[in-house]
Amino acid sequence: GKDLAVRVPAGLILLVPGKPLKLNNWCFHTTPQTHLNDRRGFQPRGQCLGGSSAINAMIYTRGSALDYERWVEQGCKGWG
Repeated sequence: GKDLAVRVPAGLILLVPGKPLKLNNWCFHTTPQTHLNDRRGFQPRGQCLGGSSAINAMIYTRGSALDYERWVEQGCKGWG
């Protein structure tokens, strides 16, 4: 059910509007945006305890090596 969709990363598909269900997501849209040719933006918002953080995809992305090197140069030991 809803709890499993929140706890398991693969459950993210259940939280996307219309694919196939709307679980734990209010599925808001913005008003038409002038600078986007009057398109409306999708604004997912969590509908459960934890709010919008409950509908994240738990994706890991490695940062840029250059950023880590700069942090070390700036005195952040252990980031190299």
